[in-house]
Amino acid sequence: MNEQLVRDGAAEWYEEFAGEDTDLAQRLRSSERDARVAGRGVWSACGLRVPVDTRPSTQPVMASRSSCNPAYPDDCIAPPAPDLDCPQIQRKVRVDHSYGDPHRLDANKDGWGCESYG
Repeated sequence: MNEQLVRDGAAEWYEEFAGEDTDLAQRLRSSERDARVAGRGVWSACGLRVPVDTRPSTQPVMASRSSCNPAYPDDCIAPPAPDLDCPQIQRKVRVDHSYGDPHRLDANKDGWGCESYG
């Protein structure tokens, strides 16, 4: 049931519960990505037809797939410029430091940026 809601774009999945059932979490993440790409449900209303793995971003953060920065693997955050700050993103984001952290979102270098929004 939950997976179908996410696939239909009627719900989004939350990573904080991923540890409870990793197989289900992977399916939910994939279902949300598919719904976003297809522009189903809530993803059609926002114009967020961008393949990302977590919650939607605000308009200034979203970018076309080709301009997504690999430092933020779960979100489509464009590389600078312009530089973005946590108040513009308004959610916790995973940071892959092997690609750097061009927006300097992960101040404590623990792999998560904008943690106060999580």
